[in-house]
Amino acid sequence: MSGSNSKGVYVAEGCNYGKVEIEDGQVILNSVYSEKRIFDFKLDTVALCVVPANNRDDVEVQFLETEKDKHTHEDSLVQMTFHFPTGQDDEDEEEEGSAAEVFQRKVMNTGIIRSITGDIIAEFSKEQGNFVTPRGKYAIQMTSTYLHMQGAQYAYKIKYEDINSLFLLPKSDGGRMAFVISLEKPIRQGNQKYQNLVLETHKVETTMRLNLTEEEINNTYDGQLAAEMTMPMSSLIAKIFKV
Repeated sequence: MSGSNSKGVYVAEGCNYGKVEIEDGQVILNSVYSEKRIFDFKLDTVALCVVPANNRDDVEVQFLETEKDKHTHEDSLVQMTFHFPTGQDDEDEEEEGSAAEVFQRKVMNTGIIRSITGDIIAEFSKEQGNFVTPRGKYAIQMTSTYLHMQGAQYAYKIKYEDINSLFLLPKSDGGRMAFVISLEKPIRQGNQKYQNLVLETHKVETTMRLNLTEEEINNTYDGQLAAEMTMPMSSLIAKIFKV
């Protein structure tokens, strides 16, 4: 028996083992016996791809949920876990990482990052802020529709429509600020869920150029942004997010 859904194609023959490949913007699982395609999915539907901290042989893949997915009565694939058995002959594992880690890096490089290239409006480096929740350093890339967070191990795509509220709060030391992003749907790291993202940043005056034309600034953003803006880093982040 076979079927298909919006994420790709699949078969239901009692087979859950095969050879996984990345080709033409898709992840493909082929049977090792017949070389037939078991299933595939497009990389631009991937919202999250991580190796759990407690299991270097697994890769968790979460998919973007569209408005159609939310209102349909049909089943929709939202998460998948790949298991890559560790072989005794994996001599290069210590240098390159486990097979699961190698696959995860390929997905992040060819899927999540590539899908936003050319549409980036603003970028913040890992050095311009530190996430307290979830803990770690993430580079931030903002497109017209998505917020993209890129860390050493985890990467997230968050639609702006899934952001409920934003807060800019002073830290007790007086020199730093906490920018809080409250989400409708929490992001995940393994079994841990994070409903609120907390970015700690500074108040040093910073100049940033946005990848926007004057026409886009006036028509799309009602003139609330400028091609070049100078203000404290915390205020700069808050303003770009809120507009």
